[in-house]
Amino acid sequence: MVFCDLRGFTAFADTAEPEEVMAILHQYHTAMGELIFCFEGTLERFTGDGLMVFFNDPVPCPDPAARASPLSSALLTRSTTSTMLPNTGLCTGDPPSVVCLTAMAGHRVW
Repeated sequence: MVFCDLRGFTAFADTAEPEEVMAILHQYHTAMGELIFCFEGTLERFTGDGLMVFFNDPVPCPDPAARASPLSSALLTRSTTSTMLPNTGLCTGDPPSVVCLTAMAGHRVW
């Protein structure tokens, strides 16, 4: 599994216009969705600025960890090196404003 969140997004959303928040989320979701597709993950959900991705479920794959870990790196790189979130103060600074957590486990039947 991969979890990803934009650090500082709630504070940004509290002060930004609703249209700006929705435009930023649309750009972010589009860019992250493309990466998830490239790494053959299953997007479980977008929750505002957060996302959760499965590997090995519902379609089994032989190498879920080998897909999840590089996806985390790609999400972090794409978020911190692109201009998809201009003039927001998001995805800048040290440490980066994107948090990715990768958890690996075997196939699970729900």
